[in-house]
Amino acid sequence: EVNDKNVSKSLPFLLDEWREQGKQLVADKNSRVVASFHQEEMFDPQEVAGLFKGLGVNTDDPLTFISYKAVLDPNNQAKVKDGLRSTIRDPNFNLFYFDHHGGTRHIWFTSGQLGEQESDDLNRPDALSYKEFAEDLLIRAKNNQGKLSDLIIIISACYSADFAVNTLNELMPA
Repeated sequence: EVNDKNVSKSLPFLLDEWREQGKQLVADKNSRVVASFHQEEMFDPQEVAGLFKGLGVNTDDPLTFISYKAVLDPNNQAKVKDGLRSTIRDPNFNLFYFDHHGGTRHIWFTSGQLGEQESDDLNRPDALSYKEFAEDLLIRAKNNQGKLSDLIIIISACYSADFAVNTLNELMPA
């Protein structure tokens, strides 16, 4: 388990991993991308689609590029969240890009601005919690012969490192 007391011991490992991962191609024509965005206007799906298109991803094909833009309407929030969670579980997609506000326990769909980024509720309709993300990754691994090594996850959000560590700690016992 990574925590405040032992995080410095993991730094050499993380630096080695970052160096190694930095040599890796993030996306190309064979990538199957899921991009997810906060509902605010500043989170622009078209801009990100252009970035992936420039890397060779066919962003016009729903089999190779799916984009989820969060909505304020509570009746539709569950649909968006369920759709996102089902693609996380699907081993056919190999790259996930999250562009959201973040907290240590959540990737926020419709809130989470600074000062509102923390919640103890890990089953909110307006956020993906680290517990839900870990659960989806475990299901994905079961659907993929136990593997997660073919997956790239990019989180562009405040507190993304905390969210990642919480997810990792949740996955450790599995």
